Amino acid sequence: MDTYDFTKLKKSHKSLLNKFEFLIEEGFMEYEEFALDLFEMNSLPNTRDTQIAEQIFYRNLNDRNNKFEQKVYYVSNTICFLKCTRNILSEDFLEFFRNYNPSKNDLMVYNYFQLFQQLLYDSMILLELYEEDILGEKSRNINVWKNPIQHNLTLYHNLKQAIFGQLSFHANRNLEIDFSVTRIRNMIELRLRQAFDVMGACHSSTNSFVPIQLDDILEVLKKFQDDFEIDVPIHIIRRVYSWANIYVHAGIKDFTWKPLFILEYFKTLMSGSKRDGKLNADNGIRISEDTFNKIRQSIESSIGPENEILSIRKPKVEFY
Repeated sequence: MDTYDFTKLKKSHKSLLNKFEFLIEEGFMEYEEFALDLFEMNSLPNTRDTQIAEQIFYRNLNDRNNKFEQKVYYVSNTICFLKCTRNILSEDFLEFFRNYNPSKNDLMVYNYFQLFQQLLYDSMILLELYEEDILGEKSRNINVWKNPIQHNLTLYHNLKQAIFGQLSFHANRNLEIDFSVTRIRNMIELRLRQAFDVMGACHSSTNSFVPIQLDDILEVLKKFQDDFEIDVPIHIIRRVYSWANIYVHAGIKDFTWKPLFILEYFKTLMSGSKRDGKLNADNGIRISEDTFNKIRQSIESSIGPENEILSIRKPKVEFY
């Protein structure tokens, strides 16, 4: 595989369409064969999403270092890259994109260019890391680099974009995909807090706010995990939340396909699904009132008698 041709991409509708069609027709197959040759494997394993999540998300820096020394980490990331990128390039999307009439400096074209440029670069960086960390060789076939640490300046520019939008006179339009990790952390925290209506605690005498760590809530949920239904296993939620914290607190970047994987894997937990012909945004968590009350009581007992759980809304779960 010519790694330069595989990653080569121009910022135009025609270049993108050609790249998309190349990837579907032969590019993905070439990449998979290239990776399998490097891994000395005949085929990629048929891995479930839960297994992929266990193998590609690390809970702390020690876990990160350990994963970098394991072949399965690179194999699972290869599977994830191919899975997520193929999901984007569906037949419906390709048909829409073929018929799309872009304007000059078109923002949609620019966004897909930025996304796929990072995806393709990261796919090469993954194999380069495998050669260096597992095989102990300096890559001769791959020459791609990116800054592994998030710079505070780009965070400031993204703040402008969050306020004014991607197309405005006050902010640049650079697509910063890594910032999606902060959204992932935020959505997990709010989803679970709102599900069990535990936004924090209030001290009974001083009336001051007392935070309840999400890890403490997850520890309680782990004890009751066999007594209610949730669309993403508790241990995976905990792993992804911890992984996101590493980016939030240390600014360590990761592969671009991981947020895409979470976007699909966490979909029904976050936005619900249609059950019995009805769509319910809260039914990613299904629980009896008895179990719900036991979970609340367990959280209450962990924060001390001087504190009271701060409740602000109806629990965002589906009771049965």
